[in-house]
Amino acid sequence: MSVEQDPQVEHPTGEHQPRPQRSLGRVLVRLAARHPLVVASPLLVIALLLVGVAATSLVLPKAPQEGGVEVLGAQATNSPPAMAKQSMEAMKSLDAGAFWNSLDDQMRQSLAAQGIVGPDGVEQMFAQVRATGNSIKSYQYIARYDMASGETVSFFVAKRHAPDGQEAEVPFLITTNLRGQVVKLE
Repeated sequence: MSVEQDPQVEHPTGEHQPRPQRSLGRVLVRLAARHPLVVASPLLVIALLLVGVAATSLVLPKAPQEGGVEVLGAQATNSPPAMAKQSMEAMKSLDAGAFWNSLDDQMRQSLAAQGIVGPDGVEQMFAQVRATGNSIKSYQYIARYDMASGETVSFFVAKRHAPDGQEAEVPFLITTNLRGQVVKLE
């Protein structure tokens, strides 16, 4: 085996000493022979990462199908229940009859306890809103969540216009029952 001199390596006496040239492959082979775990450990880590990535792709949900994404055992879809949308439209247009018709009996009773009875009571409430100059100029449906109980929660964001020209975004959560009627409005 021939040995080449490396002019950069000096012996403590100041003389140049011969230094064998080593390739990375030879170093790894010798290292593996002397310390097999040092070489095997990185290979094991890489193998475990590959197995983990493969297993994760089996466990994670698939890409969303048209019409919804599976979320925690319930179905999230791309359209709101009809009555949730109707109540938002009614609040935008201040249509008391449409708003009243979107409500479940229990929600109607809750409003009656507050002095808002029937479509006429809703009309009085909407008249007060008109008098303030506030109005909903537009709204956007964001998402819905169909719960295991059969109720559906829909999320909307409305743009409210104030008389001074200021606009604000207002979130709305509308819960509908199995019959599709509004049971809660937040």
